[in-house]
Amino acid sequence: MAIYEQPKEDLLGRATQFPIRCVWVAATSEAVAGAVGATGGESAFGDADKREGRAAPSFRHAVGGRGPLPKNIFWGKRRDGGWSLFVDEDPVLHINGRQELRRLYFQGRKYAAASGRLEVLERVRYGGRLQHRRTVLAPDEQFRILSQVHAAVLDAIAAIESGRLRWGGGVQCDQADASRQLCGLIEALGESIPVAAVPNA
Repeated sequence: MAIYEQPKEDLLGRATQFPIRCVWVAATSEAVAGAVGATGGESAFGDADKREGRAAPSFRHAVGGRGPLPKNIFWGKRRDGGWSLFVDEDPVLHINGRQELRRLYFQGRKYAAASGRLEVLERVRYGGRLQHRRTVLAPDEQFRILSQVHAAVLDAIAAIESGRLRWGGGVQCDQADASRQLCGLIEALGESIPVAAVPNA
């Protein structure tokens, strides 16, 4: 079974390739009401962060509501600094230690990095045989897809920060630390997400 088809709570125990890993899950309506409150959103950053002067990234609450609320989000960080983000089953991003996109699953299609460009990976049938076909995206198409991916990820971050997703647990990280790390990594990627030379980690 592909990793993005597994329940995200199961990944906390099984995804040992990520020494640091955590999951957020959809909050109940009561939990959302308590988290959001009258002011429209309580940050996942805790009181200790406020006392020490740490602030949430500037894009917090700048986006959100453009798509359905995710049921769960899994984030895992590798020893080499690479990481993966699963927003439900789609999108799924795999980032290498140089903070470049190496693999992507988005809107039901698989993509892989190839010399700084994205290839769409398809299985097609020729003469009764199933074969793999790779097609390099045109620059404008690649920019369009990466912009949509970036927007979807920002929506997911907004759901975490607004309290619409609750902390589901973590390994080697707590809620405030995981939120801060993930927000910083997403902000550093930017809208024009850099693409790796090869799809391997």
